[in-house]
Amino acid sequence: TPESLILQKEYENFLKFISEEKVSDSITSLQKHHLFCTPRFFNQNQIIWPLDTLPVGYIKDVPVYPRQNLKTLYTKDKWMAKGKQVKAGEEPVKQNPKKGIPYWVKCKKARSDSASISEI
Repeated sequence: TPESLILQKEYENFLKFISEEKVSDSITSLQKHHLFCTPRFFNQNQIIWPLDTLPVGYIKDVPVYPRQNLKTLYTKDKWMAKGKQVKAGEEPVKQNPKKGIPYWVKCKKARSDSASISEI
């Protein structure tokens, strides 16, 4: 039909326009960019996949990657909540550092240590 041909041509023009777009000159413009991303603005649970992906460019020595290679990682619990199962023997791609001891735990520990010192 003529409508589908028009939509197809528009889509082809759109893909051509996107493929010709160049990497911006400023790092902050990549924060919400629809085609490119930089590790500086990744969330804690995001990674470039596959790991051997080469950057499409650099801005001030910061690598710039295609946004289509940015993947969100999930914990085992998140996969279970989505109704999926982690394969046996699978290793995590990325491990985030453990967070520090919460303030109230430190205070509680300090109070229990001072109580035991005063008893001696």
